[in-house]
Amino acid sequence: MPTRKIDGRRIGPRGFFEGARFRGANLEGEDLRFSNFQGADLHGANLRNANLGSANFSGANLRDANLQGANLEWASFTSFPRVGRFTDVSGANFTGANLAHANFIDVEIGGAVFDDIIGQETSKIFADATESARQRSKRMTAAGWVVFLCVLSLGLLLWLGMRIFERSPGPKNEPPFFDVEQEPTCYGDCLDMDGDGLRESDIDGDGDGIYESP
Repeated sequence: MPTRKIDGRRIGPRGFFEGARFRGANLEGEDLRFSNFQGADLHGANLRNANLGSANFSGANLRDANLQGANLEWASFTSFPRVGRFTDVSGANFTGANLAHANFIDVEIGGAVFDDIIGQETSKIFADATESARQRSKRMTAAGWVVFLCVLSLGLLLWLGMRIFERSPGPKNEPPFFDVEQEPTCYGDCLDMDGDGLRESDIDGDGDGIYESP
């Protein structure tokens, strides 16, 4: 028996259907466990009694889909508003479906039917679905503050470390020290060779090595 395909994709467990076009497709009773339906178009699809355990429907369009009696245990319908991925199950029929541990956080569920579902309270599904993107944003903002304070603390510690290093004993840029007193520069008869009590004003005019007063 040839493998069944829809939109060029093999129908069966662990199928990769990301972005697939299954609008109005008949998948009744199919075994689609662990399949990836992220971003797929399943608008009006027939998934009645299908085995969709642990399937990923994040960002999928399931408007008006028929999921009566389907096994959706551990299936994920979670939206991710911060990256623009929204799951829509508006008007879908989940009557009698097994929704144990299924996740509907931030999902658009307006008009969806959840009669006689198994494994989960309808109130929890609605509570998860109404968790707004604004609340998620606030939690992310709080996480951002934690990161900011950590970075600020690290910067403060580095600044204090530099201050302590600058104050530690060590060589400084100081002028050189001389313990020998320097004599002032002398021009002329520095030794008063002619004995006239004058030194700097005496000169050796005739060059005989004897300094005479001018």
